[in-house]
Amino acid sequence: MKGAFNLGASRVAILAFVFMSGACSVAPVQVEDATLSSAEASIAVNPSGMRVISSAVSEGEKAEAASGVLLRQAYEQYDHDRWQQAVQLAERGLRIDRYNAQWHLLLAKCYTRLGDGNRAQEFASQGLAYAPSGKTSLRKGLQALMMGSKP
Repeated sequence: MKGAFNLGASRVAILAFVFMSGACSVAPVQVEDATLSSAEASIAVNPSGMRVISSAVSEGEKAEAASGVLLRQAYEQYDHDRWQQAVQLAERGLRIDRYNAQWHLLLAKCYTRLGDGNRAQEFASQGLAYAPSGKTSLRKGLQALMMGSKP
Protein backbone atom coordinates (compact mmCIF):
# COMPACT_ATOMS: atom_id res chain seq x y z
CA MET A 1 0.00 0.00 0.00
CA LYS A 2 2.86 2.31 0.85
CA GLY A 3 4.36 1.86 -2.69
CA ALA A 4 1.05 2.69 -4.39
CA PHE A 5 0.73 5.85 -2.34
CA ASN A 6 4.25 6.94 -3.20
CA LEU A 7 3.62 6.30 -6.92
CA GLY A 8 0.46 8.41 -6.77
CA ALA A 9 2.27 11.14 -4.87
CA SER A 10 5.02 11.09 -7.48
CA ARG A 11 2.49 11.63 -10.26
CA VAL A 12 0.96 14.54 -8.39
CA ALA A 13 4.38 16.07 -7.83
CA ILE A 14 5.29 15.73 -11.52
CA LEU A 15 1.99 17.24 -12.64
CA ALA A 16 2.42 20.10 -10.17
CA PHE A 17 5.94 20.75 -11.46
CA VAL A 18 4.79 20.73 -15.10
CA PHE A 19 1.90 23.04 -14.31
CA MET A 20 3.97 25.45 -12.24
CA SER A 21 6.83 25.56 -14.75
CA GLY A 22 4.48 26.53 -17.56
CA ALA A 23 5.46 23.61 -19.76
CA CYS A 24 1.81 23.01 -20.62
CA SER A 25 0.70 26.61 -20.80
CA VAL A 26 -0.63 27.86 -24.11
CA ALA A 27 -0.41 31.52 -24.90
CA PRO A 28 -3.23 32.95 -27.03
CA VAL A 29 -2.09 33.35 -30.61
CA GLN A 30 -3.69 35.66 -33.13
CA VAL A 31 -4.15 33.54 -36.23
CA GLU A 32 -5.55 36.10 -38.62
CA ASP A 33 -5.19 39.84 -38.97
CA ALA A 34 -8.69 41.13 -39.61
CA THR A 35 -7.36 44.35 -41.10
CA LEU A 36 -5.98 42.62 -44.19
CA SER A 37 -7.91 43.18 -47.38
CA SER A 38 -9.01 40.26 -49.49
CA ALA A 39 -6.91 41.58 -52.35
CA GLU A 40 -3.86 40.95 -50.21
CA ALA A 41 -4.92 37.37 -49.38
CA SER A 42 -1.61 37.40 -47.70
CA ILE A 43 0.59 35.55 -45.34
CA ALA A 44 0.43 37.13 -41.90
CA VAL A 45 2.88 36.78 -39.05
CA ASN A 46 1.29 35.96 -35.72
CA PRO A 47 2.83 37.03 -32.37
CA SER A 48 4.86 33.82 -32.08
CA GLY A 49 6.61 34.71 -35.35
CA MET A 50 5.04 31.83 -37.30
CA ARG A 51 3.75 32.57 -40.79
CA VAL A 52 0.09 31.80 -41.29
CA ILE A 53 -1.96 32.00 -44.46
CA SER A 54 -4.62 34.60 -43.93
CA SER A 55 -7.80 34.14 -45.90
CA ALA A 56 -9.26 37.52 -45.07
CA VAL A 57 -12.18 37.06 -47.45
CA SER A 58 -15.60 38.27 -46.40
CA GLU A 59 -18.76 36.23 -46.77
CA GLY A 60 -19.97 38.67 -49.43
CA GLU A 61 -16.85 38.14 -51.49
CA LYS A 62 -17.19 34.38 -51.18
CA ALA A 63 -20.81 34.56 -52.32
CA GLU A 64 -19.85 36.81 -55.24
CA ALA A 65 -17.14 34.38 -56.34
CA ALA A 66 -19.53 31.41 -56.07
CA SER A 67 -22.15 33.34 -57.99
CA GLY A 68 -19.68 34.09 -60.79
CA VAL A 69 -18.67 30.44 -61.16
CA LEU A 70 -22.30 29.35 -61.16
CA LEU A 71 -23.20 32.02 -63.73
CA ARG A 72 -20.53 30.71 -66.13
CA GLN A 73 -21.82 27.16 -65.67
CA ALA A 74 -25.40 28.25 -66.27
CA TYR A 75 -24.48 30.14 -69.45
CA GLU A 76 -22.59 27.08 -70.66
CA GLN A 77 -25.82 25.09 -70.33
CA TYR A 78 -27.77 27.86 -72.06
CA ASP A 79 -25.27 28.02 -74.94
CA HIS A 80 -25.73 24.27 -75.50
CA ASP A 81 -29.54 24.63 -75.65
CA ARG A 82 -29.97 22.95 -72.25
CA TRP A 83 -32.32 25.64 -71.01
CA GLN A 84 -33.94 23.67 -68.19
CA GLN A 85 -30.52 22.85 -66.68
CA ALA A 86 -29.57 26.52 -67.06
CA VAL A 87 -32.76 27.49 -65.21
CA GLN A 88 -31.89 25.14 -62.34
CA LEU A 89 -28.40 26.63 -62.02
CA ALA A 90 -29.72 30.18 -62.37
CA GLU A 91 -32.30 29.63 -59.64
CA ARG A 92 -29.51 28.42 -57.34
CA GLY A 93 -27.50 31.51 -58.25
CA LEU A 94 -30.46 33.75 -57.54
CA ARG A 95 -30.67 32.28 -54.03
CA ILE A 96 -27.01 33.21 -53.52
CA ASP A 97 -27.13 36.68 -55.11
CA ARG A 98 -30.77 37.81 -55.26
CA TYR A 99 -30.06 41.34 -56.52
CA ASN A 100 -27.78 40.40 -59.40
CA ALA A 101 -29.55 41.46 -62.59
CA GLN A 102 -27.47 38.99 -64.64
CA TRP A 103 -29.35 36.10 -63.05
CA HIS A 104 -32.65 37.71 -63.98
CA LEU A 105 -31.44 38.23 -67.56
CA LEU A 106 -30.40 34.60 -67.91
CA LEU A 107 -33.70 33.37 -66.45
CA ALA A 108 -35.63 35.65 -68.79
CA LYS A 109 -33.67 34.26 -71.76
CA CYS A 110 -34.23 30.68 -70.66
CA TYR A 111 -37.94 31.10 -70.12
CA THR A 112 -38.25 32.78 -73.51
CA ARG A 113 -36.56 29.76 -75.11
CA LEU A 114 -38.79 27.42 -73.11
CA GLY A 115 -41.88 29.25 -74.41
CA ASP A 116 -42.95 30.86 -71.12
CA GLY A 117 -43.12 34.51 -72.18
CA ASN A 118 -44.96 35.70 -69.08
CA ARG A 119 -42.35 34.31 -66.75
CA ALA A 120 -39.58 35.69 -68.98
CA GLN A 121 -41.11 39.16 -68.77
CA GLU A 122 -41.40 38.91 -64.98
CA PHE A 123 -37.71 38.11 -64.62
CA ALA A 124 -36.75 40.82 -67.11
CA SER A 125 -38.80 43.37 -65.18
CA GLN A 126 -37.22 42.34 -61.86
CA GLY A 127 -33.77 42.43 -63.43
CA LEU A 128 -34.30 45.99 -64.62
CA ALA A 129 -35.01 47.04 -61.06
CA TYR A 130 -31.63 45.63 -59.96
CA ALA A 131 -29.53 46.53 -63.01
CA PRO A 132 -27.00 49.30 -62.36
CA SER A 133 -27.57 52.38 -64.51
CA GLY A 134 -24.05 52.14 -65.98
CA LYS A 135 -24.62 48.64 -67.38
CA THR A 136 -26.33 49.68 -70.61
CA SER A 137 -25.95 46.36 -72.45
CA LEU A 138 -27.45 44.50 -69.51
CA ARG A 139 -30.32 46.98 -69.28
CA LYS A 140 -30.95 46.83 -73.06
CA GLY A 141 -31.07 43.04 -72.97
CA LEU A 142 -33.55 43.07 -70.12
CA GLN A 143 -35.69 45.75 -71.82
CA ALA A 144 -35.78 43.76 -75.06
CA LEU A 145 -36.88 40.63 -73.24
CA MET A 146 -39.49 42.60 -71.34
CA MET A 147 -40.95 43.69 -74.68
CA GLY A 148 -41.14 40.07 -75.83
CA SER A 149 -38.07 39.93 -78.10
CA LYS A 150 -36.22 36.69 -78.63
CA PRO A 151 -32.76 36.49 -77.04
